[in-house]
Amino acid sequence: AAGCRAATTTPTPTPAPARPMISEVMAGEQGNNNFEFIELYNAGGESRDLQGWSLWYRLASSEEDLLVYRWETQDFIPAEGHFLLVRGGQDVGAAPDAVFEQSLNTRGGGLALRDDRGDLVDAVGWGRAPAAFVEGQAAPPLEDGFSLERITPEGTSAAADQDDNLSDFVLQTSPSPENVGSGPAGALTVTLQAPESAAPGSNLDVQVELRNASDAPLAGVTLTVPLPEDLQVASL
Repeated sequence: AAGCRAATTTPTPTPAPARPMISEVMAGEQGNNNFEFIELYNAGGESRDLQGWSLWYRLASSEEDLLVYRWETQDFIPAEGHFLLVRGGQDVGAAPDAVFEQSLNTRGGGLALRDDRGDLVDAVGWGRAPAAFVEGQAAPPLEDGFSLERITPEGTSAAADQDDNLSDFVLQTSPSPENVGSGPAGALTVTLQAPESAAPGSNLDVQVELRNASDAPLAGVTLTVPLPEDLQVASL
């Protein structure tokens, strides 16, 4: 899986379930505690709509679930692709797909990803982690400038998912956040043309062009074009 680094000492993992999961977390750098991001990875062969899903954070010393982000509208994560959430106002080297404001703690904590029914889909805890937000044993505590990244064992192409955070994640000295445009989906370019203004009651044309710049066909692609509710589609 793109964005997950090799580790020679990790056994061959259980194949990752065909669903989104947490793939990388960073909780600050030296001199900037707000330099934070959370990356998701979709291990499935089709894009997934995250509408209704939510991401939660909890400290080891608390039983309070703190909302990091909730997908209120349609928002897709590509097949075998990523979705990047970045702390507001921070530039982590890749454009955010969503922005959050809840601070994370380097020494301990946990994240939980829940689907649109509220069911727990994935969890990762590190350092002094809350038991409810840990799979197996907790991953090592984060350090300033480091990230926790889900590993891809050498000789495999599947992200590790052994339901054990300690085995599935490793500290990285060079964080590598990826967004929906990384990997195969990055070969797609979208061009939209529309007038800057239109009189009430008038007709206007909106043209959308989608190009695949890669050498291979891409399957499971969904293109969403949000329109204001007071616009009526006359024809397609």
